[in-house]
Amino acid sequence: MTDPARWLVPPPKKTPERVQGDAAWLRSIGLSGIPRGKFAFWFSGTVRSAFRAPSGILPSQWAERYFVVTEGSRPGPWRNANAPYLAGIMDAWAEPYVRDVAVCAAPQLGKSKIAEIILGYIADRDPALAQYIVPDEATADDLVEDRLKPMFSASPRLASLTTGKPGDMTKKRLKLKNMSIQLAWAGSVTRIARVAAKYQFKDEVDKFPFTPSKKEASSDALIKKRQRTFRWDRKALDISTPTTETGPIWLAWLRANARFYWFARCPDCGCEQRLVSADQDGRPRLRWPDDVRDPDKVQDEGLAWYECERCGARWDDVRRDRAVAHGVWREERTGLELFAHLRRYRPPRIAFHLSALYSPFVSLSESAAALLKGTKDKVALKDYCNGYEATPWRDYTAERAEKAILALADERPRGLVPGGGRVACLVAGVDTQQDGFVYVIRAVGWGMERETWLVREGLVDSFEALARVLWQDTYRDAAGNDHQVRLVVQDSQGDKTSDVYDFCVANRGRILAYKGERRMSRPFSFTNIEFYPGDTRPIPGGLKLLRVDTTFFKNRLSGKLAILPTDPGSFHLHAEATDDYARQMCAEYWDEDEAAWLCPPKRANHFWDCEVMALVAAEVLGVQHWSPDDEVEDEPEEDPAQDGGGGHSGLPGWFQNRRR
Repeated sequence: MTDPARWLVPPPKKTPERVQGDAAWLRSIGLSGIPRGKFAFWFSGTVRSAFRAPSGILPSQWAERYFVVTEGSRPGPWRNANAPYLAGIMDAWAEPYVRDVAVCAAPQLGKSKIAEIILGYIADRDPALAQYIVPDEATADDLVEDRLKPMFSASPRLASLTTGKPGDMTKKRLKLKNMSIQLAWAGSVTRIARVAAKYQFKDEVDKFPFTPSKKEASSDALIKKRQRTFRWDRKALDISTPTTETGPIWLAWLRANARFYWFARCPDCGCEQRLVSADQDGRPRLRWPDDVRDPDKVQDEGLAWYECERCGARWDDVRRDRAVAHGVWREERTGLELFAHLRRYRPPRIAFHLSALYSPFVSLSESAAALLKGTKDKVALKDYCNGYEATPWRDYTAERAEKAILALADERPRGLVPGGGRVACLVAGVDTQQDGFVYVIRAVGWGMERETWLVREGLVDSFEALARVLWQDTYRDAAGNDHQVRLVVQDSQGDKTSDVYDFCVANRGRILAYKGERRMSRPFSFTNIEFYPGDTRPIPGGLKLLRVDTTFFKNRLSGKLAILPTDPGSFHLHAEATDDYARQMCAEYWDEDEAAWLCPPKRANHFWDCEVMALVAAEVLGVQHWSPDDEVEDEPEEDPAQDGGGGHSGLPGWFQNRRR
């Protein structure tokens, strides 16, 4: 055995950290050669700091003392007042019985800072192996270089934990004096399975691949196995903007034992309330002037406000920020304040929800503009649900009920145009079939709302019958005013392409040949067609083929079908709309994997296609920019084919004279 005299060195005088020892006790545990009596020894500063019990301090308090923000619009020492809702999340994570914390939040709410602050907190207060997981390797590289390295270097407290060795701060691992932080990405089984970690941080979990490879279990299952050996004191933090109802962050929200919302406090009446775009009764809380429907105008001019649910006070962005600053976390079911609920029920799994309405970095007018865009376009609606409301996207169109389509009907009989000066013009869409033509005729209202009414739909078996329905039959409103079909869009693809081209040439100025494409750089454009398909015969006068991004307009149609009949921009049917019409309007569904609208085999979708083409006709005419005070000019008598197709997107020249 090593001679103990080698380490029983007399301590320096006046060393307060020296420890008195009993030589008899040392001999009793097997050490020989110990002199009799008392002796003293001391620990080095490093050992003393490791043994010293940390003073009680919460993560939010630690952040204000030691954390430094290195990027964004507000760099410098961390201030809880800049994002008051984050402090409670960090402190709840530190409760000893809490194991899993999920934060479901919109972008620009500071949610990623929660993970960074807690990571710094445990490095300083309770060092242990930590695993930080992001969606892909490139994100991991950016995380280390742009956020973690600057975080540790900017704070003197955290900088004292680094070794100073370049090899200890790499893109895959941050080795500190007292712990190691392993970087992993969800697509790599090797990186996920590399270590067992007491602490896990999962950033943007809804962007993780469902499985890293075909041979492995789900990414979530593989990640959770890394904490098995820390059963009693592990902690995991999931952070993400939601995507779908089956996404990891929303499932974590649903599985939580306790779910918390931030309740803002009205500066006028003191009412605590969740910030929502509309309350449970459908009354809007996020408001803007009723006569303004242009999203860009709402955002650019800052026209939106939030209305208190109790006193009706209007909050601008400044008053919204004040209301949020005086808010509190409350549990969804009990209504208890965050820590009152935690300490009474001690839940191991907790979750927090934050929409963009709370963010000091997102104006109310930006949120209102996004909501307005969502009423006109399906993709924009999805963006509003995920990126502003922080709710999962529900694919309503996939399960759209036929009765919901028929519920859009008003009291007009088939063929009657709405009255009261609401209609700007009639448009039509025609789907070409082998045995005839399916058509819809739709009235289009004035303005940006794009409100429309179904006037007539059906099937005819010849071009002559189609021409009679479109241009010879009379369409009147209740006051006896005549309305003309100003533009028809007809599908030209299939076995009748040449015949459709001839029909369009014979009716120049009031019909366009249509070709749908799944994805384009703009909603529509025109292409010059000089010859018949598969033939060297020239088309008399040539033809402008209307090429259309069908995904864009199908998204818009889907969004229209979700608008209530009493709301602006709604999509109305007449009272005699049939079950077959409703069934065809439900045929197509949105496929997330294909990122496209698909139609199941043997399901008719002709009226759906016709309604898409009717929307295209209104867009090509630019009806949303018309005013009831404008004068309608007569149709040009000259041959429009002689015009080179001026205007935007290669529009035929005669379009410039259709409406002023």
